Amino acid sequence: LAKFWQVTITGLDMVKKRPELMRTFNDPNLFRHFPNAGVAEAAVVEAEGDAEWVEREVNQGFPTLNSQCSVSVWGILEAFVEDLAVRWFVERTEAWEINILEKIKIPIGPYERLGREEKAERVIRAIQDDKGSNLKAGVGSLDSVLTQLNLAPRLGNNVGKALTELGHVRNAIAHRNGQADQRLLDKCSYLPWKIGDPVRIS
Repeated sequence: LAKFWQVTITGLDMVKKRPELMRTFNDPNLFRHFPNAGVAEAAVVEAEGDAEWVEREVNQGFPTLNSQCSVSVWGILEAFVEDLAVRWFVERTEAWEINILEKIKIPIGPYERLGREEKAERVIRAIQDDKGSNLKAGVGSLDSVLTQLNLAPRLGNNVGKALTELGHVRNAIAHRNGQADQRLLDKCSYLPWKIGDPVRIS
């Protein structure tokens, strides 16, 4: 992901330089022997618009790119937590002895037709439903299953704060059209936004 960020920054820098290069191809003194070497004016205008957009991104600290990276990082964390829980059920027989399995409800017919890993995935979804994981944001959505398996990590204050902020910022980007909402401001009151403000990450 860090490489993606770096390469994207390099590519955006090239977009900024594109209009000047295209104007060069339209210089009659440089290409007078090649009358068809020019670039259509409409293409130049479009390139200039792209360059202006990139310039705004640069001046604001690349908020669009950083927002997309934040969403990606949170997705990676969610996938890691679910994969860890699946492997725990598959590899550790004692995982099937946790108390919550006595209360979750799973249709037995479709469940019995699943493979070993698929059964673990189905149980994890049932635990998430029981604990309302999909309705939570921040660290709570990550550790609801891990807590049941006694795998929840001990987070220091700084790490816990960073994950809480990342989760709520990601939620605002993905589900609130990139605008700060009450949940974000309640959980991260130190952030400099009001309800409805664009969530810009620099």
